[in-house]
Amino acid sequence: MRNTFVENLEHRQLLAFSSNINFQPDGVTPPGGYRVDTGAAYGTRANGMVYGWSADNRTNARDRNVHSDQRFDTFNHMQRNGSVRWEIAVPNGQYSVRLVAGDASFFDSNFKINVESTLAINAAPTSAARFVDRTVTVNVTDGRLSISNASGAVNNKLAFAEIRQIENPTPQPPPVQSGWTRGPELPIALGEVAGGQIGNKLYIIGDGSGATLSYDLSTKKWSSNLAARQYRAKDQVAEVFNGKLYVFGGIRYINGVRNFYNYVQIYDPSANRWSLGAPIPWKSAAGQSALIGGQIYFAGGITEGNVTTNRAARYNPSTNSWTSIASLPGVGRNSAPTGTDGTRMYVFGGRVTGDNPENGRSDILVYTPSTNSWSTLSQSLPIGRGGTVKAPFVNGEFALIGGETATAPIGRVDHFNPTTGAFRRGPDMLTPRHGIYPIAVGTNIHVAGGGVVAGYSNSRVYEVLGV
Repeated sequence: MRNTFVENLEHRQLLAFSSNINFQPDGVTPPGGYRVDTGAAYGTRANGMVYGWSADNRTNARDRNVHSDQRFDTFNHMQRNGSVRWEIAVPNGQYSVRLVAGDASFFDSNFKINVESTLAINAAPTSAARFVDRTVTVNVTDGRLSISNASGAVNNKLAFAEIRQIENPTPQPPPVQSGWTRGPELPIALGEVAGGQIGNKLYIIGDGSGATLSYDLSTKKWSSNLAARQYRAKDQVAEVFNGKLYVFGGIRYINGVRNFYNYVQIYDPSANRWSLGAPIPWKSAAGQSALIGGQIYFAGGITEGNVTTNRAARYNPSTNSWTSIASLPGVGRNSAPTGTDGTRMYVFGGRVTGDNPENGRSDILVYTPSTNSWSTLSQSLPIGRGGTVKAPFVNGEFALIGGETATAPIGRVDHFNPTTGAFRRGPDMLTPRHGIYPIAVGTNIHVAGGGVVAGYSNSRVYEVLGV
């Protein structure tokens, strides 16, 4: 059992960000030199730092009162009532992270804990050695250092963490980019994009213009001389049905005033003409949609009052009619990457407030049309996702690409297999972006336009990921 901490000075590397965190119940005297985490959800703490859990975890903090070192006497469960993740806001960079897992009174666990998707702890405690102490070096690229449950973990218990940024890190190889290629730039810069594939062309709309763009997949050329949609807006979502592009809702600022739309705008490329369908039952921007069995399922979004709704409905494009369905569970969602495996709609994370950048959530909601019901998966996203509203389904996996935190676009790519429940890391985007609408064409995923800085931003970037 390790009861003392001796800092290794051999490397003599310069340190920048530094923090020691002890996981303990509220009201317990903390060990010297440690900040307290009592299990509150992620947010700004009284000490001025930003950290916490993916869900309120205060009832699962423990103080055994049997160990002389307070760091080893207290801990918090990571799997007591579902899987939860702990995060702390840090500058991007390379970090040395020491984790100690264990329980002074019990050894009924199999510890498997990730730091930034790197397996840091993989060991079981024993009666003689009830704590597992490991140090790992990781890279942070999204402004948050994450500690999460790894696959196969049983009853993970986190006692304390010591986090050190390495100011002069050992050079690391650049992220693998072999899966991405750059294509010709868009003729018009767009953000908050929506679109789809019809025939051998992609059709794209977005914030920054009322234009309708098309991209010929054979000639690899863009065209912008198509009919413009009647209601130009941002945060619209789209689905393709029977050779037409259906565009839902959106928001437009006019003289500083938010105008939320419930329009369904339909583009017919064969006639190069836009028309209107039956309006959404509520005004919605940045909603979630999926086409399943000839029906378009639509949920959430930002609505009047700049709040997020949990309303949901089904649109039948054949009859041009809407039917209410079960509402999203709990809080509503907006700007969530959403997709379908052909039978169910998956909503990955998303945002819960109004039209402003914020860090995305990490839970996964699933709607099953056959039972008109929602469920929440036990898995959590490796990082919170928001600001990217499509999760294409390719080769049996959902692709989660890009997005936005409160301060920066995300370049990370993750793939989720709904059959196995496993995540795998994909190659980072060449150009991190938010407000994107990834479109699958075969085994390639096309990402056109989007914002390159947090908040309002448009671009002409066009890149393709081969899966």
